[in-house]
Amino acid sequence: MTIQYIFTDFKGPYREGMTAVRLKAFVEEQGVSFAEEMDGRDDEARHLAAVRDGLVVGTLRWFTGDDYLNVGRVAVDASLRGQGIGMAMMQKVIKYARESGVAKIKLDSQTQVADFYAKLGFIEEGDIFLDAGIDHIRMTLILSA
Repeated sequence: MTIQYIFTDFKGPYREGMTAVRLKAFVEEQGVSFAEEMDGRDDEARHLAAVRDGLVVGTLRWFTGDDYLNVGRVAVDASLRGQGIGMAMMQKVIKYARESGVAKIKLDSQTQVADFYAKLGFIEEGDIFLDAGIDHIRMTLILSA
């Protein structure tokens, strides 16, 4: 299984596939409302698409702050979870952030997958909070002092 990891915007050829992966993962599987998932901010974000045989099988997006990236909407097609696609996507974004001179990466992790981000070096911060009816915890990865 060869996967291409493609940095893109939300106007490109992967828009429909990235949307489909997110809607299946968050709206269908987890019960997040369509309006919460498709929040109107995708055009201002950068995106990463994991593509296999021309089909998007994973995606994430990020926003750039003063000295950080804020990553979110990390999703992989259910039939391919556990095969390293999510890990590879995160590693690509971490590499991009380091090469761009970004000091840290922030994200709001669902508590049920916080261990996934901890394996990448992310540290939990603050208290658990609800987002779209799901428990989350803020996590940060420091890239430079």
